[in-house]
Amino acid sequence: MKIRQFRSNGREPYVFRVYHPGELFGSHADLMRATLGPEERPLYLLYSPIWEGEEAPFGVRAPSASHAVAVTDERFIVSEDRHQTGVPATVLNIPFRRVIEVELGNALLIGWFTLRFIRDRDVVSSSLLFPASTGMLHFAAAIRHYRRATQPAPASSSQGGMAWHEVLGATRTLLAGTIQALVLEGERAEHAVLSSETWSGTARRRKPPVCLSANGILLLTDCGILHAEEQPPMRPEMLSTLEHKYDDVL
Repeated sequence: MKIRQFRSNGREPYVFRVYHPGELFGSHADLMRATLGPEERPLYLLYSPIWEGEEAPFGVRAPSASHAVAVTDERFIVSEDRHQTGVPATVLNIPFRRVIEVELGNALLIGWFTLRFIRDRDVVSSSLLFPASTGMLHFAAAIRHYRRATQPAPASSSQGGMAWHEVLGATRTLLAGTIQALVLEGERAEHAVLSSETWSGTARRRKPPVCLSANGILLLTDCGILHAEEQPPMRPEMLSTLEHKYDDVL
């Protein structure tokens, strides 16, 4: 059975990569084909099914919808289908020159992908939610392709900078894994700032402690800025979620 003959309800069980718009499900195939220029090729193209929910940690909100995400040489293309009668599928085009920040995060089963960019002189955000177990690797790969397309080739010289084993060895395991997933081949670390979990004093017995600073790392490389942090927990030693950010250097 050809994919075009398959009527998708948007509730497939996993995120997956495709190599041609015609391999996407449902309305996403036609939207991507119509949006891509005649000579434009997707460096990375993925399909993400509906996540049953509209909220994620760190204040992220997104409609319940299936999506396709394309990274080309010059822009992000994101199609969205809410699979609701009377609500048409849409497509969002974001040129790289307008992108301020790309955010990738997960909290147990839920993952999120957020683009912050300039539109009509305002800073706006567009987010989508996805199953983290199958989607994190694909969205991290999409971000790496974006970084390659927008940054100069990493310097080949081994002089200067910080050794990655020193940077990652001093970082909490989850945060180190986040950084590794986004680093380009040959990229050099230049400066790193670590933050640790810090709590307010407990002098007042009836007042619960407040997390003043969460575990995190801010990393400057020869290709950009990477920022990974855990969500501030509600109480000490509580399991935290994780947020991963990549920022363009202005």
